[in-house]
Amino acid sequence: MKILDFDQENEYITKVNNLNKNKELNYHILTMGCMLNENDSEKLSGMIEKMGYKKVDEPKEANLIVFNTCCVRENAEEKLFGKLGELKNYKNETGAIIAIGGCMMQEKHILEKLHKSYPYADIIFGTHTINKFPEDLYNAILNRKKITDIEYIDGDIYEKMPIKREDKYRASVTIMYGCNNFCTYCIVPYVRGRERSRRAEDIIKEVQELANQGYKEITLLGQNVNSYNDGNGNKFSDLLKEIDKIEGIERIRFISPHPKDFTDDVIDAIKQSNKICKILHLPIQSGSTEVLKKMNRKYTKEQYLNLVKKIKEQIPDVLFSTDIIVGFPGETEKNFQDTLDVVKEVKFEQIFMFIYSRRTRNSSRYNGKSNTRRCKTRKIQQIKRTC
Repeated sequence: MKILDFDQENEYITKVNNLNKNKELNYHILTMGCMLNENDSEKLSGMIEKMGYKKVDEPKEANLIVFNTCCVRENAEEKLFGKLGELKNYKNETGAIIAIGGCMMQEKHILEKLHKSYPYADIIFGTHTINKFPEDLYNAILNRKKITDIEYIDGDIYEKMPIKREDKYRASVTIMYGCNNFCTYCIVPYVRGRERSRRAEDIIKEVQELANQGYKEITLLGQNVNSYNDGNGNKFSDLLKEIDKIEGIERIRFISPHPKDFTDDVIDAIKQSNKICKILHLPIQSGSTEVLKKMNRKYTKEQYLNLVKKIKEQIPDVLFSTDIIVGFPGETEKNFQDTLDVVKEVKFEQIFMFIYSRRTRNSSRYNGKSNTRRCKTRKIQQIKRTC
């Protein structure tokens, strides 16, 4: 992995801008998925607006239509294909450029379907080639050819990428990319690669610039933020302490930590700070030790509850939110009761509930028969009543 400046891509931004000179061009971007995808879309918007496009809310008013996709749940695929179908006639009538990027493009079966059923898509790019979007767009416009730009190795980290923030007071800052955990229900390590951390000085510089621009709230992003390590001795707790010192920033949030990596130094950094928000997102996924083992989460029900207890002892006013997956393959009623027990004990402020969705490359399909849709829906309702 290399850390590179985006400057070398600026020549293609200039080239596209020259191609678009004296034209009134619009773009539309549809973002699916998590806050990391939203942050990527802000970077795409930053590049696109530098190339002479203005953002519009409706895809059928745009000359450039970008889909930033997610592949965590199956309905994201259905949404993408449905939207592409709706745009076929518009594409034929106007010649609008359609670009599709994000996690879903790292899936080979998705690429095969796009090439076969939606050949009118102009640009397909992956999670590791977002920095090359200006070059891909330039080639698509100039040469009128279809571009597929996918890499299956862990990408480099690009600093100084243009970014168009969606909010004037709150901003998200990605501190690391990828994941090493390989939870059996999750496809992220396969589509975003292994963990790569940005340099602490680059992150601190970005937050300082945001503070200078009047931003008040910062959310630090990563698949597993508390395993952050920039290779220069800076851990997540060190990063929190340095950002806490930046004048102008009033609130600091982070998402998502992993319970197995929630160390004492991070707890202490939160305790000592007046800026770090005292509502912590601590994904449990299941309250059953048996299911957690099948999920490859590397902690037990008891270890999770002990961590919650430790944090509450150090930070008495802390609140927790969490993620819960229902209907994991092989989940029994006893397993689910363990989850309800945790919900009752922790008294979560907010719960994000998900019905298990089988994906092509996640390995949990080998761990037992999945619950019926009706059973999964019932479990969701039971959690809601327990909250």
